[in-house]
Amino acid sequence: MADEPGAGWTTGEATPLQPHSAVRGLTTFSRDGRLNTSSNIILLYRMNELKDLAFVNFILALLTLAYTGTAIILLVLNALMPSKECPDPDSAYVIRCDAPVTEHAYHLMEFWATFAYACVEAFALVYTPRAISSISGRPTLLKYVLFFTVVATFVPAVLITVSVETFEVPAHQIEYTNELTM
Repeated sequence: MADEPGAGWTTGEATPLQPHSAVRGLTTFSRDGRLNTSSNIILLYRMNELKDLAFVNFILALLTLAYTGTAIILLVLNALMPSKECPDPDSAYVIRCDAPVTEHAYHLMEFWATFAYACVEAFALVYTPRAISSISGRPTLLKYVLFFTVVATFVPAVLITVSVETFEVPAHQIEYTNELTM
């Protein structure tokens, strides 16, 4: 009984590994209820690589959920904005006509969240366990689209940061052209 896998720590001779299951010609072994790794260095490298990819993809999934939450917040803020044009001559940097947030803050959140999500998309393609050529029949075109997406979201975010009043329309137009890549 003491020499069976999972029997716990013994001070005597080490417990030899016992076959646990066979999957596609690879035999795995169990000790102390844990799955042990193979001595095949290529398999070990690939397993560690997949473990790292899983961690990165988990972080990317969390960032995607944060972007979804930001989009919901922006939807609620947009619904709470006054529906008619405000006669108040103040700038976009001041809360006016009972709006829940300034126009500047709203646009900053909108454009920078879109840029952050474009970066998440880029990282998701880079950190996929599959080769880019297996995702798309035209990997070079995919890289160009990815480049365009990141640039077409960064430029409007910077323009809005500089001045909402001056660059609101061009920033939205640049961002709308980005929608063509979808």
